[in-house]
Amino acid sequence: MLTLWRKQNMRNIRLTASSIGQSVVYVERNGRRRWAYWMGFMAAENARMLRVAKPVRLEIQRIGTDEIRDLAPGEYVQGCLIGEQVWAVFDAEMRIVAGPTEPRWP
Repeated sequence: MLTLWRKQNMRNIRLTASSIGQSVVYVERNGRRRWAYWMGFMAAENARMLRVAKPVRLEIQRIGTDEIRDLAPGEYVQGCLIGEQVWAVFDAEMRIVAGPTEPRWP
């Protein structure tokens, strides 16, 4: 099962397809960070077809299926934002993208 982990304070919070409603930090193109509700995973081809979808970067620390991988600083999981809901985007694997160098909170 595809699983992502994010940190909140010192806790690791597990995100799966069934953990809908958890809050996740995403990063916009301008570097601003915001919160959205986790909705699960979406195939990249489906995300491309949605005109209202906005590409974002999800602040995730670890990804895994059978093998767990820690993301390096500056690496993010590709996300798809629709309103206040966010999905992680995948092809055959999770999509890892680079992000802004300096954190910017609103």
